[in-house]
Amino acid sequence: MIIKQHIDTLYDNRDDKISKWDILFFFIFPLILAVGLIYFNKELKSSADSLLVSLSIFTPLLLSLLVLIYDMGQKAVDKEQKSQFYGNYDSYMVKLREITANISFSILISIIVIVFLVVYSLNLGDNWYWKSFLNGAIYYFVSVFCLTLLMILKRTHKLISDSLK
Repeated sequence: MIIKQHIDTLYDNRDDKISKWDILFFFIFPLILAVGLIYFNKELKSSADSLLVSLSIFTPLLLSLLVLIYDMGQKAVDKEQKSQFYGNYDSYMVKLREITANISFSILISIIVIVFLVVYSLNLGDNWYWKSFLNGAIYYFVSVFCLTLLMILKRTHKLISDSLK
């Protein structure tokens, strides 16, 4: 459900259809990047621990942002009931739902990466295929996480700056 809602936010504003370019950029490009890094034998090694710590900090921050977005939605509902809402209420609520889907997806991805990083740090053997799979999965999901984070930043900035007008 979280994944579907996130993908539904990747639409082209001109025709309200899922954007193939966004799908390529947010899902296929990270895959190509991960495969390329594995091909050139780039292992995480010592950076896995710092990545684990970073994501362990980012996940609660994203949860806090989710609460902030929820609060913005509640305030918008209150203002709508008082007929004092700024701008287009329906458009604002759509933006809030989209950002909520994006943040939830980002939290899910960060949890997945944390699990992969914990498994990676357990060092469960010297099998090249297993290590390559873990490295590739971590590279892929970290790339997806970073790109989604940039999208969240852009949308949150737009939402907040519009509400401050």
